[in-house]
Formats: sequence, structure tokens, C-alpha cells
Amino acid sequence: MTSISRRDRGQTEPGGEAALTLIMELSLTGGDPITGSVGVAGESRPMLFHGWIDLMSAINSLRADANRRTAPG
Repeated sequence: MTSISRRDRGQTEPGGEAALTLIMELSLTGGDPITGSVGVAGESRPMLFHGWIDLMSAINSLRADANRRTAPG
């Protein structure tokens, strides 16, 4: 399994949004869809995925959760 850190927490994107550091564990085997987990660094519950569509959905869900937590109000 491999962990990949894309950005340091606290950096901002061009639109002014805070960037998330994601930790991803992938299992790549011949012929099978990718499987693994992806989560926000420092949080204890990564999301499991099976295939590319599940991976993209998990990343989108993590982004939406982060936006809800940091939204004013």
C-alpha cells in the first residue's frame, strides 16, 4: 500500500479555498478494479472505495464535508 500526500494543510487554492491533505491507500492487482481507502490526514475514518467511480465519489464527499465544516454560519 502507498500513502500519498498531495498538499500541506492550510495552503489555499487560487479561489481562496483551503486545500485538504488526503491520505490514499491503493491496492492495484492485475485485472481487478482499484480498491483502497481515502481520507483527510489526521482524521480517523477513511472512506473505502472499489473502482474509479467510487474513488472519485469518496474524494467529492470528503471535499463536501470539509466545505460544510468550514462554511460560515
